[in-house]
Amino acid sequence: REFVDDELYNLWSKFKTGVRILVLSDSCHSGTVTRDIPMFVGGGPKPRAMPREIAVKTENANRALYRAIQEENRGAEKTKVAASVLLLSGCMDNQTSMDGDHNGAFTGTLKKVWNNGGFVGGYRKFRDKIVSLMPSTQTPNYYFIGAANSLYEAQTPFSI
Repeated sequence: REFVDDELYNLWSKFKTGVRILVLSDSCHSGTVTRDIPMFVGGGPKPRAMPREIAVKTENANRALYRAIQEENRGAEKTKVAASVLLLSGCMDNQTSMDGDHNGAFTGTLKKVWNNGGFVGGYRKFRDKIVSLMPSTQTPNYYFIGAANSLYEAQTPFSI
């Protein structure tokens, strides 16, 4: 099934202060696949999206579950998150994430920039380097919620 953002937000609120959570998402519209996907013609990159008929079928098959999750997590966006949650996503809310040769374009670029751990710098610099190598139609997002943690944001990506 698809994740419901309120459900994730509620889960993050269960972590204690000092916990660092890194979320990577290579999905269209920050994971919202219910929006219309623009048609791409020619040989250009294609959006990395669930086929519309599958999205509709998944939504219909899980409608009651999704509504129950939303009801259980009503107001989750107002819940205090004590953990430090950093999201690096494949694109902005109004964009689609493009496919690559073996991964999504964002994931492939992220792996290239990370260079098997050879990248030097913090998460913001990491995201900015990824953005510099992405097509102008897809701008990876950097989004932080919860407890401010400048040490976490400054650390080398994927290190503890």
